[in-house]
Amino acid sequence: MRAVPRRLPPSERQGFLRLVEPLAREPQAREAPAAPAAPAARAPPPRAAPGPTAEVGVRPSGGTFVSSRKSYPDGKKSSARSEATSRGRKSARGDAPEEARPERAPKHARPEPTATERALRMIAAAARTGQELDRALARAKVAPDERAAALARMRELGYIDDAALAQSRARRLVGKGDSPRLIARRLMQQGVAAEAAQSAAKEATEGASEDELAAAALEKKLRGRPVRDEKERKRLLRHLLQHGHRASSAVKALRMAMDGAEPDGSFDSTEVDADVDVE
Repeated sequence: MRAVPRRLPPSERQGFLRLVEPLAREPQAREAPAAPAAPAARAPPPRAAPGPTAEVGVRPSGGTFVSSRKSYPDGKKSSARSEATSRGRKSARGDAPEEARPERAPKHARPEPTATERALRMIAAAARTGQELDRALARAKVAPDERAAALARMRELGYIDDAALAQSRARRLVGKGDSPRLIARRLMQQGVAAEAAQSAAKEATEGASEDELAAAALEKKLRGRPVRDEKERKRLLRHLLQHGHRASSAVKALRMAMDGAEPDGSFDSTEVDADVDVE
């Protein structure tokens, strides 16, 4: 049952107020509890040196991913390691101060090669006649007496053999379609003696006549096809003459290529054009 507060009559109310009024005027005997002190402000943690951080992104389909690409908050590296690397690179490039650069040991100068050593290197690079080797040493500014001694040493060792070299070059020139007399002239220009040059040219032809050599050179040029027209015939005639073949042999070879028949012994000198240099 709920208690109902009773209303005091006027006589009792005045007595109650007289009892309560002194208590209200006295200071409170008990102090209010002190409010708790505010916690001391905590210092922010020291900021770490800016470095690479991983980037977090959101996939279109949902979820997140971490990128392996490195990003720097301030846009540049500022770590001690990167600064040390940068200083090392500058020192390697020569940007460091003079007192910080290590002293380099002086390089030992290579001795100047002798004339014999130069000659050996030149012959090892390509076979040469005695005259060609002497000219090469002269271009290298070797003294004449040293050149003569080097050439004598090369001949003594068998590294210079003009006759054998002439035979090798003559066979190569015959394969290119040159005539024997042009071959002999070229070998003599390369320093081969006249007798050795003519012998090498004759041996390279293997006993073939000049007409046969001209026909073989023309066949090599045509490669099995016929002569097209008169303009090409003149061009082929000029080609054979420039390779040292006689005009009569060149004309006979052209007639055989165009007619397919053995020409007779007669030769008309008007077949050769005036603008062709006949050797």
